[in-house]
Amino acid sequence: MTGTSTDQATMTAILDPMPGYQRLALIKGGTLTDIFVHDMSDKTPAYGGVFMARIAALFPQHNRLQLNLGEMGMASMRVSRPSQFSSGQLIPVTVQAEPREQKPAQMRYGIIRQSRFAILHAVPNTTGQLHLSQRLKACLGDHGDDGLSELCAVLRDMAEAHACQITLRQTAASEPGDIVLNVIKAQLATIKPISAAADRMREHGMVAAPPALLSMAEQYVSAEHITIDDDGRSWADADIDQQIDQALSPYLSLPDGGGIHISSPPGAAVIDGDSAASRLAPEALAMAMITPLADHIRLRRISGAIVVDFPRLNHGGRDRIHQAMMTAFADDPLRPILHGWTKGGLYTLERRHQLRPLGDMLNRDSAPAKYAAIMALRHLWQQTRNTGRNIGSDGLPPPLRLTQAAQDWLNGDGVAIRDAIALDVPLLLP
Repeated sequence: MTGTSTDQATMTAILDPMPGYQRLALIKGGTLTDIFVHDMSDKTPAYGGVFMARIAALFPQHNRLQLNLGEMGMASMRVSRPSQFSSGQLIPVTVQAEPREQKPAQMRYGIIRQSRFAILHAVPNTTGQLHLSQRLKACLGDHGDDGLSELCAVLRDMAEAHACQITLRQTAASEPGDIVLNVIKAQLATIKPISAAADRMREHGMVAAPPALLSMAEQYVSAEHITIDDDGRSWADADIDQQIDQALSPYLSLPDGGGIHISSPPGAAVIDGDSAASRLAPEALAMAMITPLADHIRLRRISGAIVVDFPRLNHGGRDRIHQAMMTAFADDPLRPILHGWTKGGLYTLERRHQLRPLGDMLNRDSAPAKYAAIMALRHLWQQTRNTGRNIGSDGLPPPLRLTQAAQDWLNGDGVAIRDAIALDVPLLLP
């Protein structure tokens, strides 16, 4: 199999492995594209988590079920055949979209696990099949089979043997078949214990946490492009915190002057170009907006309807702008639908919801005590984890100094993070 994915060739990952609050940054060409966090204090159903859910209500007219997850509240699930379910039934489900804007988490029936090469979906009482993703089909249409048929034959047998739906991704066409096969075998091995645990459960609740961030990183980049950043230097060298600060700001400055106002309230998001002091012509300014606009829609996790106002753009440049937008969003994993221009000259697109907005996930403004506590913990943990710096004669680092609010959070809602770090490094915690 030949052909190289541009996205795979240029993307790298940096993993901050602090126990209890791990962070993963994906970077493409020096630009931060995604941030993922594993926060042990978070009580929100997270993407990829597996639950045994009890059906609380059926809405057959909407092909929808209301589910009770236990401690993590209620969720919703769309189904094609509501008649196969009954009220009170206990079923395995996987989080496919996190809660947002007073809407519950969205689930999918069965157990789902993913890698760079495939999506595995185990559904109770169904036979296994092999499917090819739309992008892979398009790739094969352009380049031919290229040796993939032999791999598909093996995977088809594996799907039937394990009663699991396997959807092969486009990236499978760019790697040797034995590598793809071994990764998918490892995926299948992770599903088996989850299925067994689900079968043993008699009440609703979590069966399996979302995949570890290292596994998440491997969905986007190969292992040699993942940096485990124990001391924070790689994170700092990549200016990740500065780029996060930009993504939390409502205004994004452009290198050649001008900027972008980004507003994403409940409902439609509005992106307004601002020529400001830019000397660029309207079409050139619009072109300069497109790449940072696409990057920040992805990084900020903006979803739903999105309206873009390119300033003072005339009709003549609209086709070129649309083509440039299609190119800029080609690598977005959520594959936004680009509707194009309205009669009033606004550009519209739609991006499906999967993850909570970046600001909601980091909640710096709404939970400053939590943010301060985690920052202090990280600073001490990074100093002591590998180097032994600041360790006294008693073998302990200096005590953690926190405000009263941060200390209260750490001893309350943040106790899981506190205890996770204490197991790894002998910190003097309040």
